[in-house]
Amino acid sequence: FPNATYPNATSPAPGAQAIAGPAFSPPYYPSPWGTGAGNWSSAYAKARDLASQLTLLEKVNLTTGVG
Repeated sequence: FPNATYPNATSPAPGAQAIAGPAFSPPYYPSPWGTGAGNWSSAYAKARDLASQLTLLEKVNLTTGVG
């Protein structure tokens, strides 16, 4: 948790522990581009096409709700 994403960062929940097991996936930065597998490939293509038409302000508003 602390220092996992940002060096010298402090955890908002210092007592929290990572859950070990098949449900845990460590962070990977930067995140790789998704391509869509199988039936998802057309949905990914449509999403990429839509996102490429958005302005930066529209992307900020879509992802944060502020902008």
